[in-house]
Amino acid sequence: MGMYKHYLMQQQSQGWSSVGDKFVCSKCFEDYAIKKFIKTHAEATNCDYCGNTSKAPVAASLDEVLGFIADGLHREYEDPCNGVSYDSYEGGYLLPVTDTGDLFCELGFGNGPQKLFDDLVRAFSDSQWVQADPYGDLPCDALRYSWEQFSEQVKHRTRFVFYRLNTRRDWEHHSEPYTILESLSQIVTTLGLIATLPVASRIIRARQHSSSKVYNRAGQLGTAPKEFASQSRMSPAGIPMFYGALDEMTTFKEVFQMDTAKDTVTFGSFKTLKPLQLLDLSNLPKIPSMFDEKDYSRRMPLLFMHDFEADVTKPIIKDGLEHIEYVPTQIVAEHFRHVFKQSNGTPLDGILYRSSRAPTEICVALFCTKDECTDDITATGKKLALFSVSRKTINFATQTFV
Repeated sequence: MGMYKHYLMQQQSQGWSSVGDKFVCSKCFEDYAIKKFIKTHAEATNCDYCGNTSKAPVAASLDEVLGFIADGLHREYEDPCNGVSYDSYEGGYLLPVTDTGDLFCELGFGNGPQKLFDDLVRAFSDSQWVQADPYGDLPCDALRYSWEQFSEQVKHRTRFVFYRLNTRRDWEHHSEPYTILESLSQIVTTLGLIATLPVASRIIRARQHSSSKVYNRAGQLGTAPKEFASQSRMSPAGIPMFYGALDEMTTFKEVFQMDTAKDTVTFGSFKTLKPLQLLDLSNLPKIPSMFDEKDYSRRMPLLFMHDFEADVTKPIIKDGLEHIEYVPTQIVAEHFRHVFKQSNGTPLDGILYRSSRAPTEICVALFCTKDECTDDITATGKKLALFSVSRKTINFATQTFV
């Protein structure tokens, strides 16, 4: 009786009730953490929902699964009775609440067997849900708002002295604007978002020009001199940076402009002369499930980083205002170029990011000056050596090159 009473108390504390002695298999859920839990706790050879059978155990007790789901839900949601004000006159909570059925649909539980979905909803039938700490923000949301405020600040209010401003009155989530950069540094270190580009890695850079001109030297195809360095996504005008990609087509899409006077593209294939340490925004880890207890600490930072990466690599319309839209990412790049240090004290050499014109492909922005590009593949003290050149003519009808 004592064990049964403890079992009922556990259900009550977690906010669910049993729907009977039933078993469910991992095929009935999409969430990888729930699947793993079921496989680990399988004790029945038959699933009561999808009919899956096996000689070996494939289904876990639904009651155990309900307890596991409840633990995950309470990491990000809670009962509004715990802290949301209730208006007895209007007959409702003063913050939006979500019913169990709607929440479970959002979590993808409705994509499994209908009978299972009905039992899940019935198990939590009396529950309504609000975000945990309903009057606060989830950590990922606080970071997202801070990034939005930072972007607004440096684009439209204070561009060059934001690091000296104290704007506590309108800076809700961090005391000063520059702290979002410190938060980014911490997240990058914690998540291990530094990739090594090995020696002899191939990077393609392109230059669009008139067919009457010939470019075949590292000084002509590498990083532009500071007096000719135009602004771009990661660097303002006058600050040189090497932009390239891992293949010709992506490089072409990044540089192509509809200009019939510039009917030729010359590609320079560069090889790295030493290992390069890069901030890797091109291959962020997948966001952990809220039901993944072991990896949950990475969930909020990665939720933010996926949104951040989408924002910094979004297409920018070149309508004359792009110099404003580029400012936040230029500051971030400068922070990781001059301020950020790895745990061993060494700086970074650049950033990997997804192309805005070919989202599945990868671009490279290297903190590399003209002097660090050479034609001598045996040179020391340099980062890149030009080892091959190819010229192709633009077909303006198809906006490709032949």
